[in-house]
Amino acid sequence: MRCTLWIISLAMVFLPVVSGLSDFVPRIPNGDVFNCSTCHISGDLFRNDFNNQGQQWTVALAMMDSDSDGFSNGVELQDPGGTWVAGEPNPGIPALVSNPADASSFPDEGTPTPTPSGMPPTFTPTPPPGPTMTPTAIPPTPTPTVEPSTPTPECIHSGDVIDDDEYTAGDSQRAFAITMGTYAPSFTEFCEADCNGDDFVTAGDAQIIFSAVFGLGNCVDPL
Repeated sequence: MRCTLWIISLAMVFLPVVSGLSDFVPRIPNGDVFNCSTCHISGDLFRNDFNNQGQQWTVALAMMDSDSDGFSNGVELQDPGGTWVAGEPNPGIPALVSNPADASSFPDEGTPTPTPSGMPPTFTPTPPPGPTMTPTAIPPTPTPTVEPSTPTPECIHSGDVIDDDEYTAGDSQRAFAITMGTYAPSFTEFCEADCNGDDFVTAGDAQIIFSAVFGLGNCVDPL
């Protein structure tokens, strides 16, 4: 009888703890892929960052690289822009999810590239200026002449931001850096990063380019 009461007492103590831990899984995009291992591994680095964000998924947490493997938490959990909200369907492709708490687990498409940390300022792209009309010196005749305008370069929306003729994680990372204002693009880079051709570079463009790395998405002008 005493043994039975002892077992019941232990169950009453530990059952709320297990239930409490499972409550955190739905607060992380694709948290059900690794369940509790998403936080409780490699020195609990991701768990500490998660706790510091009020135990909620935020843009700042998505931008961090908790396990220092070269990929942001958002990229590893298929939400690089940190736009997912708890209760929504999981973003991206669950099969491509890697563990943000495990440095040996990261997207399998080559050498990891560094990702920005913290929350950069909001960046609003400015369209390049149009051609300038420069008048020439007035000749003896009463009718002045002007130089012909310079044609505007063609804007190609292929997603090949780093111009290496293939889709890599570097293209997605560069597009996301343009979105967050941590990288000032040239006219060509801005066009390439504007994957959907709407004249703005957003987290959605970076997500499409990231999917194209695995052959799961295409920009307006595919390679």
